[in-house]
Amino acid sequence: MYGVITINGKQYMERPQYFPQDVNITVNGQTLLAQRLVLPGVAPFRLKQLNRTIIKANAVVTNGTCPFKFKFGTSEGGVWYSQAGVGGTNDRVVDTNIFGSSQFPGVLIPPVFYDATSSITFEIEDISNNQPYTISLVFTGAYLIPVQ
Repeated sequence: MYGVITINGKQYMERPQYFPQDVNITVNGQTLLAQRLVLPGVAPFRLKQLNRTIIKANAVVTNGTCPFKFKFGTSEGGVWYSQAGVGGTNDRVVDTNIFGSSQFPGVLIPPVFYDATSSITFEIEDISNNQPYTISLVFTGAYLIPVQ
């Protein structure tokens, strides 16, 4: 999964990297727009996998117990990676369809590239009417370290 890759004729060593983000849902039907996970500027990042776990009353619950809708993108050019098509009104995807199940996480093929100083942007919409709960997100991928 990780090693040396070539992008545009340049070689990079992939170094595993995980970016966690906890999101609290406190109101039934809550929609959180323009959420950002700011990357630390260390190196470009390839997002390879989306993971989430739901925590309710300080205990992990079965994914699907508190469903939500989600979409993500990049701060560079306002690109979103889910779209409802021409005339679509809701680009957010039900969590099990974008994150997979607890046993099989959502793998991104191809991985999504983020510049070192960009942000992973996302939106979340509660559809569970089962608040309060916390969504523990992990954006899994690799830093791209130039090979000399």
